[in-house]
Amino acid sequence: MTKSAKSFRENLRKSGVFFTPKKLAEYMRSFFPSDVAEIYDPTCGDGGLLAVFEGARKYGQEIDEEQGNYAATNLVEAQIEIGDTLADDKFKDRKFRYIVANPPFSVEWDPKTDDRFEGFELAPKSKADYAFILHCIHHLDDDGIAVVMCFPGVCYRGQREGKIREQIIRKNLLDRVVEIPGGDFDDTSISTVLLIFRKNRQTNSVVFEKKETGETREVNLDEIEKNGFNLSVCQYIEPKSDKAKIDPVAEQIKGRDSALKWLRASIRVDATVCELERFRQPEFDHVDFLNRLQKIIAEEKAAFLKKWKERIDPTRVQMELFGL
Repeated sequence: MTKSAKSFRENLRKSGVFFTPKKLAEYMRSFFPSDVAEIYDPTCGDGGLLAVFEGARKYGQEIDEEQGNYAATNLVEAQIEIGDTLADDKFKDRKFRYIVANPPFSVEWDPKTDDRFEGFELAPKSKADYAFILHCIHHLDDDGIAVVMCFPGVCYRGQREGKIREQIIRKNLLDRVVEIPGGDFDDTSISTVLLIFRKNRQTNSVVFEKKETGETREVNLDEIEKNGFNLSVCQYIEPKSDKAKIDPVAEQIKGRDSALKWLRASIRVDATVCELERFRQPEFDHVDFLNRLQKIIAEEKAAFLKKWKERIDPTRVQMELFGL
């Protein structure tokens, strides 16, 4: 990558724009059927997402003229329009059966009321994420699928975004939420989330999935409502504990071995010191130390045997059994 290209991508990154790597684009492609005839991307960039739909007629819009022209030149069977998708929808009279998108994350926009947002709150001026989401839903055919990559904040942020999220769920438009771990992008280590939309759904649930582990869980809309319409995957799929199950007996055996090794070493150190000091301090006797150890062991042994005898005493057991 040339220095100018790096600078260009850095400027885009600061604007919330991240180029979708091919591996991630192909993963998004997997949520569509194999025989996609047409595909639409409202924020197509250089056409990376559209490119993985080989054999399909491609439609896209891109605000950056240089990127849009690159997509138009390099994609086969493509109609690419230049312009701000939210301000000037070049495909406002079209519906698409299949839509894929990786819109810029949390960029500012100029809120405007039109058919795309009818029946929903308007996304806040400071964050256009839900404006792009509603744009995709508006252009989706009744039997279509839209796969939209988003910043994870769209799953839990409140106020207007929380209200839009609630409206989408109540209208039963959300089909699946997929948590994507960080590290897939060249431009950033940010984690992302896929929101998959369908219209005329016959189920009243949403599937939550962790891409990293393959774990899934189907969650009823009532449970989502009880959670305040929070769509964070971790809310519904608990992370697996990395801690291995501990065998207390095995751990105690290890502890005993360590204690005995430490005790033996301490005894030998004491013996060495007594040997070195026996002429200067005759009263510093190693045997006295061993006798004291034996006394402690004898006392602990007697106490343990007494408790054990009381525990297995048949009269005591019988009284406890009958609650006496």
